[in-house]
Amino acid sequence: MDVGINFNGDQSFAEIAESAKQAEQLGYSNIWVGESMDFKHPFPVIAAAADVTRKITVGSGIISYFFNNRFHIVKAFETLVEAYGNRFAIALAPGDLNSLKIAGIDASKPLKKLEQTIVELRASEVLADTPIYVGASGPRMIELGSRLADGVLLNYVHPEYVEWALEHIALETYVGVYAPALLTPDPVNERSALIAASYVAAGANKAFQEEFGLIDFVDEIREILRDKRFSELGKHRDFLTSQFLISGVEKTIHGRMNEFKKMGIDQVILGSPFCYNIKSVKVIGRVL
Repeated sequence: MDVGINFNGDQSFAEIAESAKQAEQLGYSNIWVGESMDFKHPFPVIAAAADVTRKITVGSGIISYFFNNRFHIVKAFETLVEAYGNRFAIALAPGDLNSLKIAGIDASKPLKKLEQTIVELRASEVLADTPIYVGASGPRMIELGSRLADGVLLNYVHPEYVEWALEHIALETYVGVYAPALLTPDPVNERSALIAASYVAAGANKAFQEEFGLIDFVDEIREILRDKRFSELGKHRDFLTSQFLISGVEKTIHGRMNEFKKMGIDQVILGSPFCYNIKSVKVIGRVL
């Protein structure tokens, strides 16, 4: 099973360069770069990671096809391939709906827009060897991604949730689990981990919420995040960290990854704030 690591544009380029080099040396399979309105745009970060490495696969994890015109997504990845060779991966998703609303972007017809974006990427001869993945949490997006793309990246962390998501795979495909992670003890990043887990919960698909009886819980988390009342997340700490975060000591994290391996998962992607602690990157990476 592959193990990837997520970086975001909230780190300095010097920090990203150091972590990217470490990730390659330690044997991580992928570097994934997330997108947020509050961070640097993913493409310069992807280029910075590629520039200091030689073989590791670098990808967008994810890039929003609403925030970014699909023409520009194609051109950006063609430029990266030309500059650094065929070692990139493209992960697409609608993006955070609340952020899209704030930006005044019409996020209607996400499935149709996804299909159109994949068609244009497939039409590029330069990107013929570049895999395309779909970041998914809802049944229809999972189903469509498994049919049209080279794989799906599930934004779930608890094995029970992942099993539910796997039921909606239409065709056998590459499957990754993409979740916030924290190697403990790490008091510096505990708050960031709790907030990251809460954003995953807040972005949960309606069908998922109904399946696991989480509608009221998700509504409350969304209100807390909307108003930036982060201190109130503490009352949900145990549930958020157990259900929406890969966390614990080294043995616990490896145990969770082994659970996913037994389920047939092809890649586990350790999301922020895992990458903020270079010691964590080294500890988990030393047995890859």
